[in-house]
Amino acid sequence: MKKQILTFCVIAFAYFSCSKEHISIQKSSYNISIKAVGNDAATDSSSSWAQVLGGNATITFDAKYPSDTMTVSSVTHTIDLGKLSTYQWKLFAGKYDITLATADDAVVSPYVRFSASKTGVDINTDGVIGMDVDASDGVITIKRTLLDTTVSPTFKPTGAAVANLSNANGYAYLYVKGSTSGQLVFTSTEGDVYKADITVVAKSQFDASLKTNSKGQVVIQSYPFHPKTNVQ
Repeated sequence: MKKQILTFCVIAFAYFSCSKEHISIQKSSYNISIKAVGNDAATDSSSSWAQVLGGNATITFDAKYPSDTMTVSSVTHTIDLGKLSTYQWKLFAGKYDITLATADDAVVSPYVRFSASKTGVDINTDGVIGMDVDASDGVITIKRTLLDTTVSPTFKPTGAAVANLSNANGYAYLYVKGSTSGQLVFTSTEGDVYKADITVVAKSQFDASLKTNSKGQVVIQSYPFHPKTNVQ
């Protein structure tokens, strides 16, 4: 089942003008902006993890249902998801298929990768349009309170280079393509080295912790991505 991990909105602010000196009415156009109105934890009750947005993405407004007010069939932009709230575009009224997808195709990333789409969107009035977002990543996390912060945790995907985990939300973390296997290595606050073999599944959090009273052994808890509402 497709999980919704983020919600995006397309907000249209309409304006138009006409001239008494001409019979025809000037074409209506709209300023289109996108705003992230939701964020996700892995589960509402068991995890405090929130997804990290950033990196480049492409957004396309594709006029699949042209009308006599439309003069272009498709508009594509590259955007920085870290500056999502600052973007705005002008489109003529009509129906569009809208797609939004991250551009990074590496095995690992400091930002969540995803795609989103909405078909037959009628751009002719003010409104909010929700888009279902499908993640292609899972994420490995370790609470920073467990770590020797002078030694960076690493994950080595099979057949790829070793990657250092990044830091956010009180965790060391790394996004990994779904179905990727590899070895996680980190050092505890007591100076003990821990290792764990993990196969990362898309749309899931893999949270590593220390096995009680057993040096060097790791417990991995897995949580599916799950929407957490009312987070701006």
